[in-house]
Amino acid sequence: MAKGGNHQGFFLKLREFETETLKNIKDSNFVVVLDGLTDVRNIGAICRTAYSLDVDAIIASNIKQLNFEGIARTSSGALFDIPFCHSQNSLDVANELKQYGFELYGASMDGMDLKEFKNSSEKTALVLGSEGKGLSNKMLKKLDQKISIKMSNSFDSLNVSVAGGILIYNLKK
Repeated sequence: MAKGGNHQGFFLKLREFETETLKNIKDSNFVVVLDGLTDVRNIGAICRTAYSLDVDAIIASNIKQLNFEGIARTSSGALFDIPFCHSQNSLDVANELKQYGFELYGASMDGMDLKEFKNSSEKTALVLGSEGKGLSNKMLKKLDQKISIKMSNSFDSLNVSVAGGILIYNLKK
């Protein structure tokens, strides 16, 4: 099974990872939407944080293919414990979440300061943009509110997984 790799005395055979559908996530109260994120380490870190902070589900959109093996490894296995949906079209994700009663809050440097923002929504979708480009134009048009973490000491942004952790912790009821 190791095919010459360093197995350290352990082998494990798993079935193929299965993702959830948006329909199965509709009864959730707090979901995280990853809009175009591609970095396995960031996605894994967000999965780990989301699971530890009791997020109901994660939805990856605006990306064709994901490396689930890498995400599982960097999430310390949290990927297997939180519903994970993959949809290539971010507009479809936004529209369906709206139909299910979610309010969409997007992380953006030009958004309302998190310290001033009060989440009064019963169903929240936190949207995190890609590492280099931020939120897609399709997703930006669907947001109910853009929110930001104001920086000190002339920094202009945080790593998406760090920002996601701060936002999840502060928005989750």
